[in-house]
Amino acid sequence: MKAKKLLALVLTGAMALGSSFTVLADEPEGVSGQGAVEYDNSEAIEYDKVTVPTLTPATYNMTIDTNGLLKEYDPVTYSADKTVYFYKTITPATLDVDATLEKVGAGNKLYYKYQTKVGNEFDLKSIFTAAAGEVTGVESGYYVWTPVTAADQTVTVGKLGEYTALTLENYSKYIVVEAEETAINSATIRPTFKAGADVFDGEIYTDAYEEIDEDFDVKGTDHYSVTLNASGDEAASVTGLYTSADGNAYATLGATDAVILPAEIGYTDTTDAVKVTNKSTKDKTVKAVVKLVNPEGLTIKDSADFDEDTDASIYVAATNGTDTQALAKNGTAVSATYEVTLPAATKTEITYQLG
Repeated sequence: MKAKKLLALVLTGAMALGSSFTVLADEPEGVSGQGAVEYDNSEAIEYDKVTVPTLTPATYNMTIDTNGLLKEYDPVTYSADKTVYFYKTITPATLDVDATLEKVGAGNKLYYKYQTKVGNEFDLKSIFTAAAGEVTGVESGYYVWTPVTAADQTVTVGKLGEYTALTLENYSKYIVVEAEETAINSATIRPTFKAGADVFDGEIYTDAYEEIDEDFDVKGTDHYSVTLNASGDEAASVTGLYTSADGNAYATLGATDAVILPAEIGYTDTTDAVKVTNKSTKDKTVKAVVKLVNPEGLTIKDSADFDEDTDASIYVAATNGTDTQALAKNGTAVSATYEVTLPAATKTEITYQLG
């Protein structure tokens, strides 16, 4: 039995229109990206963002069992009955929704919060109060979307923008309000919202809640997630989850109320999939390079046919679920390269898996 190691995916991308773009593979929480957004006076806002996973050196370690001895002596652990095994997550850790709500209390439901546009009929004046001809209050729960910018209005690495809560201190950056005594006469979006120092997208947003009625991977979404403790069987923190019994009053879900179904980790003949997401307004070309490290002593096969082999042989391939490409030997290197263009979209994804 020999142990071999696959080098983590090396991902690079090229931005359209001749600008440079680099995908970072060592950002925390599996998210990386580098790009820029600039507001001139055009109608459309353009930005670049590609997310890739963070991979440790051991992500694609594999065990080769050419004689099938592992299955014979430990059929539970090595139930796949293969000659190559990857140590992977068989099923991810999930939040048990029913058990969690049982702890919270009867009649509750689970929700996540997001921001949505207020709509054309919304009376913007209604969120302001006045006294003595001055604005004295701004109702909470209303936002504008603003880029996270440096002095040159380029977005910082890995983050395009955020919902900024409207407050008494900042509303005048985005909204022109005219008050008279205790009345608000008018409230309008600042006409220069697409240029200058205090740019935003010209929309007003408010909180909305969506019910979650099925168990979900604790990695969650852009809106909610659960961070586990070191042993992976309890929640250390919860982000973006709420409970409500009536759909009106919402309470933050605490980590002690979150019931976790731990991940199942084991050995099988395929790896965890690696996901790359294009959240840009432009097409992105993504390259995935998979390399086999220290392949000496092995015959590298281009198919899974071993009937006539007398030496130690191995077939390893990468797939996106539809197309499969075998790792091939080129001189002393053994590798496979994918190059795929991800169309511009809110969330265009591609995944790669080895096996």
